[in-house]
Amino acid sequence: MRFGRLGRCAGAFLLVGIGAATAGLPSRPAAADVVPPPAGAVVVGVASATCPAPAFATIGAAVAAVPDGSIVYVCAGLYAESVPITKNLTLLGAQFGVDARTGRADPAEESIVSSPTGEFTYAGAATTGVIDGFTLRGAAVPVGDDDGILAVTNAGDGYTWIDNIITANTTGINFRASGAVPTLINHNRITGNTAPGSSSGNGIFFTSGVASNVTISDNAFAGNRPAINTTGVGDGVTRSQNLTIAGNTSVDDGNFVALFLAQHVEISGNTIGRTNPNDPAAGSAMFVSGGNDDVTIANNTIDGGSASGVNLNNIFYSANPSSGVRIADNTITRRLNGVRVAASSTAGPVATGVTISGNQVRDAGVGDPVSGPAAGGNGIWLQGGAQFSVTGNVARGSVSTDCRDETTGGGTAGTANTWTGDIGVTSFPAGLCAGPPAPSITGVISATSVLVGGSLHQTVTVTGTGGQPGTLAWRLLGPVAPVSGSCAGADFAGAPVLASGTLPVTGDGPYAVPDTAVASAGCYSFTDTLTGFAYPTSPSIPAGDPGNTALARTAPTPAITGVISATSVLVGGSLHQTVTVTGTGGQPGTLAWQLLGPVPAPHKGSCAGASFAGAPVRSGGALAVTGDGPYAVPDTFISAAGCYSYIDTLTGPGYATSPTIPVGDPGNTALAGPRILPVTGAGSTIPLSVAGASLVALGWALRCLARPRRPA
Repeated sequence: MRFGRLGRCAGAFLLVGIGAATAGLPSRPAAADVVPPPAGAVVVGVASATCPAPAFATIGAAVAAVPDGSIVYVCAGLYAESVPITKNLTLLGAQFGVDARTGRADPAEESIVSSPTGEFTYAGAATTGVIDGFTLRGAAVPVGDDDGILAVTNAGDGYTWIDNIITANTTGINFRASGAVPTLINHNRITGNTAPGSSSGNGIFFTSGVASNVTISDNAFAGNRPAINTTGVGDGVTRSQNLTIAGNTSVDDGNFVALFLAQHVEISGNTIGRTNPNDPAAGSAMFVSGGNDDVTIANNTIDGGSASGVNLNNIFYSANPSSGVRIADNTITRRLNGVRVAASSTAGPVATGVTISGNQVRDAGVGDPVSGPAAGGNGIWLQGGAQFSVTGNVARGSVSTDCRDETTGGGTAGTANTWTGDIGVTSFPAGLCAGPPAPSITGVISATSVLVGGSLHQTVTVTGTGGQPGTLAWRLLGPVAPVSGSCAGADFAGAPVLASGTLPVTGDGPYAVPDTAVASAGCYSFTDTLTGFAYPTSPSIPAGDPGNTALARTAPTPAITGVISATSVLVGGSLHQTVTVTGTGGQPGTLAWQLLGPVPAPHKGSCAGASFAGAPVRSGGALAVTGDGPYAVPDTFISAAGCYSYIDTLTGPGYATSPTIPVGDPGNTALAGPRILPVTGAGSTIPLSVAGASLVALGWALRCLARPRRPA
C-alpha cells in the first residue's frame, strides 16, 4: 500500500495547494563538465572518450550483476529504463559531486534516466544506498505512479540522495526510513513533479511508513504541490521523528512544507517565493496541521502568495492536535496573511503550547482581493488557540489588521492568549500591539579638516528605536571641489563613493563608522540611512551636512631660518637664537633645538670649518609651534671659550617634511673668547691675565726696594 486512506486524502487535497549533517560529501567540481568514474567503479554506457571501458549497456543489467556494496558509474546519456535496486549500492551519474541547484544546463553531460513507471525503485534486499549526480526525468505519459526515487517496500535507512535533477515525475522522491541511520537529501533540483498518479504533486513524500532521522537541506524546489509532504503512515498517531528541513529554496510550489504526524522537527533558513506575488494558486508556505509535536519554524524568508506564510490548523488529524509549536523570527512579506492560527475544526483545541515570537510581517494582503479581515490581509491572526504566547512580533502595512485575535478569555485585551511587546499600527481588539517606534540619527565626523594621507571616521547616535533592530547604511562621498577654500556649499550630487558599509543596529546608542584613508585633496561627507522592519520611516543624514563633512588638504612643506644673537661672545656672556617658521599652513608642530660646543676654533678668531662631530650639548629644549612666525630660543650662559653652534629641527604630524638648521651654519654659530682688560699705553691692550702677572712682579720689586739694608 502506497499510503493509507488519510494519507491519500491529504495527498489529494495538497494537489490544489492547501492554504543531518552533510559531512562526507564528495568535493564539488566548480563546473558541470562530465565527472570521470572513480577507481574501482563498474561503468555503464556506450564507450567514448568520457565513458572508458563500459562493462554494461544498461543500468539494470549492471545492478543485477554486481555484488552488494558495489559502486556503479553511469556515463552521460539517455537510459530509458526503470531500474529496480535490489542491493545496497552506490549509483553515480556523470555529474556526481556537482551541485544540481544551478547550472548543469547541457543534457549531453547528464546521465538521464526516464521511464513511464519510475526511474529508481528500491526493492528486495535493498535497505540503503547512494544516488548521486543523475537527471531523473518522468516520461511524457506515465503508467501508474512515475516516481524519480521510490523506496517504500522496505523500512530502509541511511539513504544519501544528492546532486540530482528530479523533474516531471508523479513524485520526486517517495520513501520511508526507519531512522536507525540518518538519511540525507541534499543539493538536488526537484521541480515540476506533477505528473498524473495517486501521489501526484509531491516533491518529497513520506509515505507507507515513517521517515525518521532525515535531513532535507540545500535543495532547490519549484513547481511542486507541495515541495515536502510528511504524511507518513497516515494513521493519525504514528509520527516520523527527527526531521531537519533547512537552507532550501522554493519557487512557485503549492506549499513548501505540508507538515503532518512529525515529532522533533526543525524547519529553518529556507527561502520561499512566488514569481507572481499575488498568485491565487499559492497555498500556505508552511501548512502545519495535526499530529505534530516539538516543531520549530524559524528564520525562514517567505515572500508572496495568496495564502498565509504560516498556517497552523487541525484540518487533518484533528483528534491529535499539534503541540509544542514555535513560530519564530521569520520574515514574511506580501502574503495574504503573515502567521495564521485557524479556528479549530473540532470542539477540541487547534493546537497547544504554541509560541509566536519575533516574526516580521509586512504588507499582508497587499494586491490580493481582500474584502475584509475575514478574507485575510492580517499580519498576525489568531482565530483559535488558548494560552498561546505572542511576543515581540512586528507587523505593518497589513490591508486589514496588523495584530488580530478573535479568541475570548482572560488574556490580553480580553483574548484567550498573551500578547507582549508586539508592534503594529492596527489591532483588534485594541491593545494587542503598540505603535511603531520613531527613530532618529545624528552624526559627528572625526575632524572637519584632515590632511591628505590621514583618515576620517564617524560616530552616529541612534535614538527612538524602542529596542527594535535595524541597519545603518553609511557612505563616505568625495572628493569634490571646495568652494572658496571651504566645504560649505560643496556639491555632492554625483560624488564618487570613497567607502561604504553597513552596521547592525540593536537599539539606541552610538555606532562607530570605521576609518577610511583619504588619498586626495577636496571635500568629503558622510551620508547615512537607518532602516528597520519595525520603523515606519528611514531617517538619514544627508551629504554635505556640516557636522559630517571635512576638507582634506595637502600636507604643508614648512621651512625654518635662524639667527644667533651674536657671532662672537666673551666667556661669561650668553647666546640665544631666533627661529622663523614659514609654510606651516597653520598646522601645529614642535621646534627642537640644541646648542653644541665648545669645540676648538680651527682658525684664529674664526669658527669657519669648525667640526662639531661629537661636540658636547651645552643646552637644548623644544618650543611649541602654533603656525608661521618667529620663535625665541632662550639664553644659554657661556662658561668656556671655543666655537658654539645651534641645530634646530621642526616636526609636526601634518607636515610633509621636517626642515632643519644644520650645525655649523654660519648665521647660527658663535666664537666665545676670554674676557680682556683694557690698558693704555703704546696704543694696545693687554689681556687681563698678562696685566695681572705684571702687577704681581712689580709688587715684589717694590717690596725688595723698601727693605732696610744691613750695616756693612
